[in-house]
Amino acid sequence: LHDVGGGDTVDPDAATLLGPCLVLPQEVPEITVRCLDIPGGHAGGLADALLADLLAGAPDPLVAYRGKRRFVPDFEAVTLDPPPAAATGWREGGVYVITGGLGRVGLMLARFLAGTVRARLVLVGSSAFPAREAWDRQPADGPAAAIIRQVREMEALGAAVLAIRADVADEAALRAAFAVAEERFGPVHGVIHAAGRLNDASYLATIATVGAAETAAQFAPKVQGLRVLERVLDGRGVDFCLVISSTSAVLGGYGFAAYAAANAFADAFVTRQAQQDGGTRWLSVGCDGWRFDRPPDSGPVFTMTPAESLEALTRVVAHVPAGRVILSTGDIRARYDRWVRHTTAPVPVQ
Repeated sequence: LHDVGGGDTVDPDAATLLGPCLVLPQEVPEITVRCLDIPGGHAGGLADALLADLLAGAPDPLVAYRGKRRFVPDFEAVTLDPPPAAATGWREGGVYVITGGLGRVGLMLARFLAGTVRARLVLVGSSAFPAREAWDRQPADGPAAAIIRQVREMEALGAAVLAIRADVADEAALRAAFAVAEERFGPVHGVIHAAGRLNDASYLATIATVGAAETAAQFAPKVQGLRVLERVLDGRGVDFCLVISSTSAVLGGYGFAAYAAANAFADAFVTRQAQQDGGTRWLSVGCDGWRFDRPPDSGPVFTMTPAESLEALTRVVAHVPAGRVILSTGDIRARYDRWVRHTTAPVPVQ
């Protein structure tokens, strides 16, 4: 379940356990959850230690045993400097595929790449989007109008933009999307996997209500989608695959059982990919929520403005070689202690 020392082979499927393990005691405080990670075949020799762990009342819900040593999660803050203009990690005029590219986060990232490197952008979305020749006939207040306006603004900045409808969990559809992209723009240089389900009932489903349908909705883009993406990218030699994850994989959250499980899978999947020498640089960035519309003084805490998130992601892409990073707008250790270990210390906001 956990890569403790840098050499553990992580199982992303097992990581989905973290969703309910984190969320269940947050929703039902009378329930205590312990998730003990033990290498196969070693449980017998640890019987006394495991029994003590279960009975001692320690506040750590996530524990990993390696030999006779007991490990619990901790976090270290790092400072990433702004990169020099010549070493941002983005190619001038590069070809970038953004899954979930017609959603808020995808469009935010696309506009950034349009303005900074005049990228050739392939925006992959699962919803219907009008063909270019029909754009001028769309109602001004219709759902497509705002997206069309943003795409035209990107093109005015010097980018080339191609919107393709494809379900990232459908391998045939995603392969076809890549084929169209490569026919139009040439080899793909990077992928940003921003697909997710944030606007339906599956996003906020409590343990009491979550079922197969809600789980399937959350797992489709994050679990099946990443498996499909791995196969589609095999042999393509892209510079990187940047996976947009969530701090829910670390902190849980009321109603987030399926959502946190899906993001925990994504983080573990990237950890496993980073351990392999496959030629593609895999990065997972666990983000706090975005504050798109609300002013800074509107009340939500632990959220990022688009400008803040883009600055942080720019530094991650420039400096982090591979693996998992958390973008926390507050002290992540204090937040973990408060909401996962259930201490009562105040959580500072940075």
